[in-house]
This record gives sequence, C-alpha cells and structure tokens, in this order.
Amino acid sequence: MEYKFGNYLLRDGCTLQCAGKNIPLPPKELAVLSLLVRNAGDIISKGQLIDEVWYGGNVSDESLTRCIYTLRRYLGEGKTIRYIDTVYGKGYRFTAEVENVITSSTESKNSESGIKVALFPFEMADIMVSRSIHDYLLNRLFSLKMVTDTPLDIISSLASRDCYDYHSCMKLLENMNIDYYISGAEINNHKDISISLELVRAKDHAILQRRNLKIQKASP
Repeated sequence: MEYKFGNYLLRDGCTLQCAGKNIPLPPKELAVLSLLVRNAGDIISKGQLIDEVWYGGNVSDESLTRCIYTLRRYLGEGKTIRYIDTVYGKGYRFTAEVENVITSSTESKNSESGIKVALFPFEMADIMVSRSIHDYLLNRLFSLKMVTDTPLDIISSLASRDCYDYHSCMKLLENMNIDYYISGAEINNHKDISISLELVRAKDHAILQRRNLKIQKASP
C-alpha cells in the first residue's frame, strides 16, 4: 500500500519520499507517521501511539511531543502548511487529504517469492566476534528454511555484513524489499557479554520479539 499526500509518498510504512527523493526518517518517527496517515482524519490518542509504536513501553509525554515535532520539521510544516494537528487533551490527527494506492508490485512479490529476512551485523566492540555470530546465525536461519513450511528468502552475508549504520541498513531494506530483519547490540557488564536481539518488521520497524542472549567470555 502507498499513501500519497501533498508532494509526499509513504510506501507501506517503510519509506517516505518527497518529489522522488527518500527522506531519512528515524524508525519511531516513521512508525508514528504511518499510524497517523493510515488513520487520516481520525484522532489518535497518546495511549494508542504508545501501544502501537512503543508497544506500551514507558514513554514520557516529552518524548512523544519531540517525536511529533521532528515529524513536522521533516514534513516542512509552517503557517500555511499543516499535516498534523494537536487535539489538546485527546491526541493527534493527520489532516491532509490522503490517497491510498495498492501497488501491483506488492501483489506479485507476495505470489512469486517467500518472506525476505535480513540479518544485520551486531553492534559489538570486537568486529570479528560480531561477524562470527553473524555467520553462525545465518547458518541457523538456513537450517530453519529447510524445515519450515513458510518459504524464507534469506539475504546473504555479502549484502548485509557491512550494514553497520542507520543509512546503510535502510538502503538495503528499501532496495531489496526486505520483510523482516534481525538486529542486535552488545551489552557488556564486565562479567558476561549479552546481546540485545530484536526481530523487526521492516515496513514499520515494529519490534515483534526481543530477548537477551548471554555469551560467555573466553578465559585469558
């Protein structure tokens, strides 16, 4: 699904474009915009935004207000151009006229290929350890592909192994039409190494599963 409003095109909650150029919205801002655009004209309460974007996490009013402010800045709002209204005491409403378009490319993708999954290298102090874990988990994903009834298309390490920053990850997601991705970051407590692991839906960057994995440090 694509959503058109003004000079903007929102592609199924995955990317925002203006005049054919991608706008690098941060994941939370993109998810908030997607929710507002999909419900254009309706008031979306702060509680609903927190439930659907932050999954009911502990989010302050200041964080949500800052997220809306960032969105307005990216959309170029001013005195004569408004997209998001604040309905005091109730929430926010997307006020621009939105045109919904179902793209044929999405339909053909669903019928001809499986679910595309990308595994991004984990953010770790030791890049070689990160690549070893990356390779190990790719093998596990490929083993899962052999036994599951759901067709999986696993993106190769050659395409994803250098995606260590936000822009390179977003570029890969867009160029290869990724459905889901796995990412993680190192948490070092000086005794053990833990990795905060996330399974994420690419179209709106919503976290579907999250867990910590402990890795025992090698003895000196």
